[in-house]
Amino acid sequence: MSRKTRDLSSAPAIHSDDRRSHVHEVLLRTHQILLQTGHPLELIDREYAHVREGMNASAKPVRRNGLDAAKLSDIMARWYTDEMYVDTRGAPNVLSLRELYRLIRSIYKGAKQPTCQRVVKALIRARAVRRIGARFAAASRYVSFAEDAELAHEHSLQSLRRYLRTVQHNLSTLDPEERLLERSATNASIPADALPIIHRRFKREVGALLFRMDRYVRNFQVKSGKVTTLSLNAYASEDPLITRTRGRLHGKPDMGDR
Repeated sequence: MSRKTRDLSSAPAIHSDDRRSHVHEVLLRTHQILLQTGHPLELIDREYAHVREGMNASAKPVRRNGLDAAKLSDIMARWYTDEMYVDTRGAPNVLSLRELYRLIRSIYKGAKQPTCQRVVKALIRARAVRRIGARFAAASRYVSFAEDAELAHEHSLQSLRRYLRTVQHNLSTLDPEERLLERSATNASIPADALPIIHRRFKREVGALLFRMDRYVRNFQVKSGKVTTLSLNAYASEDPLITRTRGRLHGKPDMGDR
């Protein structure tokens, strides 16, 4: 990455999982990135004020169900990769309710039955799990959050936090070896009628890549020591945005498959 950088490693670290801290982190890191890229503080403050003036202050908060979008994805990843939950061909086993609860508790440590029940319902609603009588089958390696506004918002916020952390880290790091992966491929003048087939291919091929990398990184997981949570994220963008949503999610644009 050929980018001139400045050492701003003294920026405060933020580790709390509290949702209020998540909002604080997104605003703080955005503010710091704008400063790091040469924008005057007066301009930043003035534009923040303009943005607030144009926002809908009457928007209703989304009801929170206490589940973690990342943990739901982790459950499915373990179901598809852990030797305890796959057959001799590497396909995910059909699980009894007791076995599924054991899988859930390997991610949600010490989860009580009501929490496990909410997780199962959320996975079924997300089309990741299918019920077959008294047993449960993995229906998709990926969890769609399109049916649950709270999980969709949580997923988007977590993705934004992770992206901002990477951008700020790379801006603050002088050593190329210490920078995290931050790559993009941008193509101009793409016709609108070609976008659907392109986006479908993006999802198919990048989804396969993420699956392979997820399986690879899981080989390094340990239960103790100096550890972190490592994420590999991918997203597509349009400028200007032409693809329009077909549905609504609690008054918001449809989040689509995540």
